[in-house]
Amino acid sequence: MFAIAVAVQSGGLTLHEIISDIPHDGASLVVYLMLLAFVGFIWAGSRKKSV
Repeated sequence: MFAIAVAVQSGGLTLHEIISDIPHDGASLVVYLMLLAFVGFIWAGSRKKSV
């Protein structure tokens, strides 16, 4: 993480390069959706119930 921050600050990486390197094929999109769903389930399950 620190190495990425240093590379971005030194002009070695741009935000466009970082985002364009993220996989975006069909299998990756399924994994991203599953991760979002699990985070949503954890968030919804950890909410304080009203009494």
